Amino acid sequence: MTATRGAVAPQLERRPQPGPARAPSTRLSLATFSEGLTAILICGGLLLGVASAAAAITQAGYNLDHAKHVLATTQDAEQRLAVQVASLQAPARLAAIATSRLGMSLPTSFDTVQPQPVQNPPAPRPHAAVITIAAVSPGPGSLTALWDSLRTFVAHMR
Repeated sequence: MTATRGAVAPQLERRPQPGPARAPSTRLSLATFSEGLTAILICGGLLLGVASAAAAITQAGYNLDHAKHVLATTQDAEQRLAVQVASLQAPARLAAIATSRLGMSLPTSFDTVQPQPVQNPPAPRPHAAVITIAAVSPGPGSLTALWDSLRTFVAHMR
């Protein structure tokens, strides 16, 4: 074979060497991993929010049941006390107590008394009041001494 000048040698195609076949890569890329992790965190946060809302609703139901129970108990007690007050204020009971314990009796006759109107009411008498003021010297713990010291303090501040 002779080579000619300027002629291009034919290019040989390179073929891969036969060898063990590689399995496709099972490693996740960083972007796929971060997207999956983000989705898991969002779902977890949503589940946590739903669980806390359900717990709050359940707690509110328990509080409502307790309030209803307290209301019913209070209303029953109020009704019992109203009956007790009515029985204690019964006129027959009061009459029995007045006659037995206090020695009172029912009146035998009823007389009506009407007061006579006063024609000229007497003038009100003036009341004489005597006020004695004792001279007290202010001591170191008296209010007068405290007031004086406060007054001098304010005067110096101006």
